Amino acid sequence: MSSSLSPSFLCSASRIEVTMLAVQRLIAPLRRCVVGIKMRCSKLIATACDPYRPEHHYMRGPGPKWFAKHGVVTIGQSFEAWRIKAY
Repeated sequence: MSSSLSPSFLCSASRIEVTMLAVQRLIAPLRRCVVGIKMRCSKLIATACDPYRPEHHYMRGPGPKWFAKHGVVTIGQSFEAWRIKAY
């Protein structure tokens, strides 16, 4: 196969390959930078679009079952008792 190709073609092909390799070496740092920016942007978008919000599921204190079990009067119940006594 190589015998059918002319020497000038092989010479120009090797020059093109050498040039391409040189350009790839120059572009490699830029490519790494662009890939890094792309990864950070993807992570930012994924974080911003995440529907889970832990603050919506955070328990802010004991619930009604805890108060019933421990015999503690809640604020609402004490207000009702006060209002009934006032009338």
